[in-house]
Amino acid sequence: MFEITYSSKNLKMKGDMNINGSCWRSMFKNPAIVKGFPILVRSNGERGLEIPLNMMAGLGMTDQVITFGNGLILKGFSSMFVPVKCSKESVQWHFIFNEDISNVDEGRISYLEADKRCSSRLSSEALDSSFLEAARHIVGWSSSVEMLTGTKDIGYENIEYSGSEYATAGCALENVSLTAGKYVNLGATFAKGNKDSPLYLARASVYEMQIRSAGRLNVVLYDVVDHRGWLVDGANALLHLACKRLSLLSHDPITPTSLLKLSEFQYVNANPGDGKRVAALALIDKENRRLPIFEEIETWEEKTLTDRNGAEKIELKETKKVWRFQHLVEETWRILEQIHDHQARLLSAPGVGLRGTDRDKL
Repeated sequence: MFEITYSSKNLKMKGDMNINGSCWRSMFKNPAIVKGFPILVRSNGERGLEIPLNMMAGLGMTDQVITFGNGLILKGFSSMFVPVKCSKESVQWHFIFNEDISNVDEGRISYLEADKRCSSRLSSEALDSSFLEAARHIVGWSSSVEMLTGTKDIGYENIEYSGSEYATAGCALENVSLTAGKYVNLGATFAKGNKDSPLYLARASVYEMQIRSAGRLNVVLYDVVDHRGWLVDGANALLHLACKRLSLLSHDPITPTSLLKLSEFQYVNANPGDGKRVAALALIDKENRRLPIFEEIETWEEKTLTDRNGAEKIELKETKKVWRFQHLVEETWRILEQIHDHQARLLSAPGVGLRGTDRDKL
């Protein structure tokens, strides 16, 4: 004989049920949550309600997975489940439904709502129907995210080469080369006065103007393993690439740089509301810009006359040039700028098949 006691309390809903992985609550009238109930480990950051596929179909009043457009949908008459993320063992779904229940006869939800209300919908290439039977299914989707580019949480030392294939013949960007450039040897130094600079040349800091210009670009960072793209502004992309290069230089087993102290780099804090601004601030931070990475030493011999008889004295002189974080960012910006302008040129060229909707381009 066992006696089971329990207590219950009402949970107040905070905000919209379509955010923070809570869309599953709309599947039930009075859901009950058992605090402390053991669940399987979720190793890929899944959020929401784990539920068998057949139970999802039953609650959605459907028995078929449909391919519509360029992706799978589990659709009933007035509701549907849209896949938004896929890992090696699980599928993350977003639950949407027709909220207008005033007219039952016209309560049908359109297939078009999948793309309209779920911009991160998975394509058929990323999720095949044969995977659904063996996968874990979790209902929950978040429309707000934390921007982790440039933060310690991203684990830059774990990011590896993408392994993507080289572009084949016929690619729109065939024969396009990207270079970091070569520094011009200026020879003798000279001073440039304000009167020597025309108005179209920037008077402000060129570096800071580069960061502002990057912030106005849109960049897609694509994960070739999960087949997911992340749309970020150029400043965040620039910071992300620069931090990865710092990590590579710091952990290089062959030619490590002893000058670089990665612990002194000021990473940004995740900020879901203003990620663009904090990325730019990290890039223009004076301490970050001055962070030394490695130094180049140039040596030369200098001959001088020591007396009237023409005796020569040979001195060995050297100069040290320190390559800093700012130089790394500037070098990365040149590559990013070239990629953007090459694509802009192709988009404006007649007969180039790089047009289409924003979703198709992504």
